[in-house]
Parts: sequence; C-alpha cells; structure tokens
Amino acid sequence: MKKQSFFLGIFLIGLGGYFLLKKLNFPFLDTVLTWPTFLILLGIAFIFQSIFSPDKQSIFPGVILTGLGIHFHGQALFQFWPDHWAIYTLIISIAYFVHHYKMKKGFGSGILLLLISIIGLFYDSMFGWISYFREAIGFIGNFWPILLIVVGVYILFKK
Repeated sequence: MKKQSFFLGIFLIGLGGYFLLKKLNFPFLDTVLTWPTFLILLGIAFIFQSIFSPDKQSIFPGVILTGLGIHFHGQALFQFWPDHWAIYTLIISIAYFVHHYKMKKGFGSGILLLLISIIGLFYDSMFGWISYFREAIGFIGNFWPILLIVVGVYILFKK
C-alpha cells in the first residue's frame, strides 16, 4: 500500500459509501446523509492518513473537520445542542490536544482555547450569581481585547 495515496483511498471509500447509502434510499438515514457528513468523511480520511502514514501533521485538520461535521449534525438533530461561538474554539482546542498527543506540540494552545471555550459557554451561569460585581465585570468586559493585545505583544517580544 502506498502511503501517499492512503488519504485519497480512504476518502474515496467513504464517499462511495455515502453515495451508495443515498442510492439505497434508507429513510432513517436522510437526516444523517447531509453536507456535514462530507466534513466528517474528509476529517476521518485526514485522521487515518496521520495514523497509517509518516505524515502526522494531518491529525490537526482531521480533528477539526470531524469536529465541525459532528457539531453541524448535532445542531440539526438535537434541540439541546449548543449554538455558541465557543463550540468552535472547543473543537480547535480538542484538535490541539490530539495534535499534542501525536506530535508533542500545542498543549499550551489547547489549554488556552479550552479555557476560553469554558468561559464563553458558561459565562452567564458562572458570573450570573455575582450581580453586585456585574458593573465591574461589564467594565472589564468592554476592555478585554486590550488585554489580548498586551499579551500578544508580550509573547512576540519576550526573549
């Protein structure tokens, strides 16, 4: 088996299976066989590429594409599925953790994005009970981008 064609082979198998299931017209699969399935198929092909070939870098886009496909399916299928910007940072955070597992890089970025996701998803429930600090938090909330700029400049110029 050629390592270079592994990605294409896995993707074509998944794509063929997708269209075969569409042709067989199973009614219970109509909700699953939608465009997010293509994202999942592409992501799984990247993941298999990183597992079975020397190219370990493809795990990162594989996890992101698979996560996005699962997220879009979840939004379409389940009413309780969150529709929040923090889900996207959570998916990227998970990709960094898996990338760290394979490549030993990106753990700090994964932690940072995970914290941002947790704060984003649970901001109201975490800070809702401290109403007397609401005004102070609102003031800080208006200027948090400045903090990001300062931290970014610090990271760029630290020795």
